[in-house]
Amino acid sequence: MLRLDFNLVFTILNIVIWYVLIRKFLFKPINNIITKREEALNARYDEVKQLQAEAKAEKDKSVQYQNQIESEKAKVMAQAQLDARKEFDQIVSDAHKKAGQIIDTSKKEAALQKEKVMNKAEQLVKLLIEKKYTVSFAESCTGGKMAARIVDVPDASKVLNASIVTYANEAKMKYANVSKDTLKQYGAVSENTAREMAEGVAKANNADVAAGISGIAGPTGGTEDKPVGMVCFGFYIDGKVFSDTKHFGNIGRNNVRDESVEYVLDVLIKELS
Repeated sequence: MLRLDFNLVFTILNIVIWYVLIRKFLFKPINNIITKREEALNARYDEVKQLQAEAKAEKDKSVQYQNQIESEKAKVMAQAQLDARKEFDQIVSDAHKKAGQIIDTSKKEAALQKEKVMNKAEQLVKLLIEKKYTVSFAESCTGGKMAARIVDVPDASKVLNASIVTYANEAKMKYANVSKDTLKQYGAVSENTAREMAEGVAKANNADVAAGISGIAGPTGGTEDKPVGMVCFGFYIDGKVFSDTKHFGNIGRNNVRDESVEYVLDVLIKELS
């Protein structure tokens, strides 16, 4: 007959009681903690996934927005280039038109000025023919322009005896009989030299009328006493010798020369009229 071992039974009973107590008071709270921890982790994971999804969506929006910006930028640049090209073409077109107008105006003014001077040259030639006078010129700064104006007129051969360009002092002495002392004392640009140039060229060529021209046409060569634009004139008319000085200013080399020619024409026309 089996004998009941109370110690064994008691031990088993204790184990069962401890198991129940542990399951109730230890395992269950631990399971609850684990469950809550899992739930918190899952919630956090879901939150992270949501944030990642939102971040991806924002990134996609940013890329799309950036693409839109680049597209708009390209359109703006293309339009700006087109507008700039149109504006450039318009500016070039306007500049060509303006240049053409300026050229046309300049040509007209030059033609009028030439006609004006030619009219004076024609008047002088006519007066010389009427008086049966011949004319000669000794030119320095005008470089032959005075004679050229007369030669442009028909019948100039009836009055133009001779004309020389005495640019250097040696030429003034050799061909216009200007005194070396005059050049040394007064200089090439002086009324004394211009008078001797006129008288010398007149006598050398048996001319009734003559003009000597010496000046500083520029743009360099001027001094405080003799600035650029200063021109001295000498005149010889049927034995009468006189002189004058004009200050045209620094108006440009060719302008000084042209003004000098016109002044000689004015003086000779006035004296012979």
